[in-house]
Amino acid sequence: MTVILSMKTFQRLEEKLGSESAKEVYELAEAIYEEVEKKFESKLEHFELSIKDTDSENLASKSDLISFRKEIINMISSFKDEQKSSLQINLHNFRRSFGRVTFLLIINMILILLILGYLVKPLILNGG
Repeated sequence: MTVILSMKTFQRLEEKLGSESAKEVYELAEAIYEEVEKKFESKLEHFELSIKDTDSENLASKSDLISFRKEIINMISSFKDEQKSSLQINLHNFRRSFGRVTFLLIINMILILLILGYLVKPLILNGG
């Protein structure tokens, strides 16, 4: 298990999303991070092999390194975008669930007040 977020960051996620949602977001971010890391390592291996080759024709040229750098930057950018979109989806789902719970709590409070009013009204009318 790779640690990709500090404890402080994870606690902030828990405060904002709740424990279960924070764990899901962390697991998703971890999976994305590991995927990017594997892609990076395979690309790095490819370029290391070309650099280790003693034949000067097979060495990585400056343009190869520039394209590799651009590819890494694009992978990091897409990783960030994926994290943002997954976090937004989880936040949206959490807010929708929270809204439903709030609505149900309000309905329950109204029903309890109606029941209490129904039970208390005869006591008031009969003088206690």
